[in-house]
Amino acid sequence: MIAADTNLIVRYLVHDDPRQTAIVERVFGEAEARGEPIFLSHLVLCEVCWTLTSSHRLGKAAIVAALQALLHDGAFLLQDREIVEGALGHYGEGSAGFSDYLIGEVARAEGAKVTLTFDRKLSRSRGFAIAT
Repeated sequence: MIAADTNLIVRYLVHDDPRQTAIVERVFGEAEARGEPIFLSHLVLCEVCWTLTSSHRLGKAAIVAALQALLHDGAFLLQDREIVEGALGHYGEGSAGFSDYLIGEVARAEGAKVTLTFDRKLSRSRGFAIAT
């Protein structure tokens, strides 16, 4: 297994740097040919969302589609896939960021009854509550 950082995944998704995109496609293609998965951590996925929003000005629908493409691409092994799927579902329907929902899903998987927050919008989501 190899792991990819945020920069490689952004190049893979948006092809915004031709030289680096070619490197990523070659490296990922070689890994796939060897049957070697490409590991993506929670942090990488959060950074990808942030970069696609802030630097590339993509909307939520495009980001959800990009993350779903990574989930369904057999070349990638995502950290806690089920947790990521849950967070992505909430993100697609909710008003908070992907990282917020991922925090909640990780906490729930670890046994937390609720994730406390000061974010009023997020507190209306299942599994979150305002800290008082």
